[in-house]
Amino acid sequence: MKKCRLISILLIVPMLIVLCGFSGNVTVIADTNNNHVYEYVTADSMLLDFSNNIESAEKKYKGNYYVISGKVETVSKKGDTIKVYGTSVTDNRIIGSCSKSLRAEALKYSSGADIYVFGKISVDPIDKEIHISVEKFASITGAVKAGTFFQLDGSSVNKNSMGSKTLNNGRVSYYIPPEWEEVEHSIQADEIGTIEGYQYVLNKLPGNKDTVPESFFVCYFDNASKLESTDDKKETVLIEKAIINNISGEGKGDSARTKDVTTYYGTKYNYYVGSYTDILDAGNNGYHVEYIFQKDGDKGLVMYLYVYKEAKHLSDVMFVTRFLTIE
Repeated sequence: MKKCRLISILLIVPMLIVLCGFSGNVTVIADTNNNHVYEYVTADSMLLDFSNNIESAEKKYKGNYYVISGKVETVSKKGDTIKVYGTSVTDNRIIGSCSKSLRAEALKYSSGADIYVFGKISVDPIDKEIHISVEKFASITGAVKAGTFFQLDGSSVNKNSMGSKTLNNGRVSYYIPPEWEEVEHSIQADEIGTIEGYQYVLNKLPGNKDTVPESFFVCYFDNASKLESTDDKKETVLIEKAIINNISGEGKGDSARTKDVTTYYGTKYNYYVGSYTDILDAGNNGYHVEYIFQKDGDKGLVMYLYVYKEAKHLSDVMFVTRFLTIE
């Protein structure tokens, strides 16, 4: 198989971050399987969906992560099971299974109490009971709008209030928090490089006085125009490593691959991790750099590039990656 070589590549100019690489292994912080995004839904809404069409509801909810608002019906004496119901749909319940670490907290809730339950949804294959593997409880404080998503660290965002961005003539779409628009740089328009995409300088967000660089990139590599031919365009590992070599330095992509992940929402990622020094900051101990690639069939690749010392905006990064779609 021929070696894949980039025709044109991203350059990160001195006004932002200039990186030269040295190898190193670090934990994948922006791992979607370690940072679940929980979609808000009322117990009534979920139960009504199952009441109307079980097959459709299973496809929508099963295996995905939700935060459900409802009322407590019962808590088992050991606190290992909690049943949640809605106020309108009364012919079914959502059964929560609590781990040992949550049982004492479950016992604090009494019948009729308002509650949030975070967890993964499953459906019994025989009796079609709806189950949630509980990962967190929370008391309800105020109304939550439809389209709100949460993480276990307490961060939340309403997707309807986020700004929409597109790449590759609208084929790729993603959402960013409104404040990210103030720190957005178009890679092509701002002459950072020639690849289609955007850089978000997160340490420059409004009200942030942090001088330590932290950036997130969303880029699209079109196989047809940005890459020389290979024997097999579906073999994206060659392309991914060529991109890393071109950005981080020759040979840096060859041993950088960390793992492949199929997310709970069906997206497949290839992760690569490294550590890097900033050539403009002599004596610096370096940055963590994570590359995340999402394949667009044999048409191209979406690349997320996260550069940080401390991942202070990880929650927002996880929201952005969660909402990206390819037509």
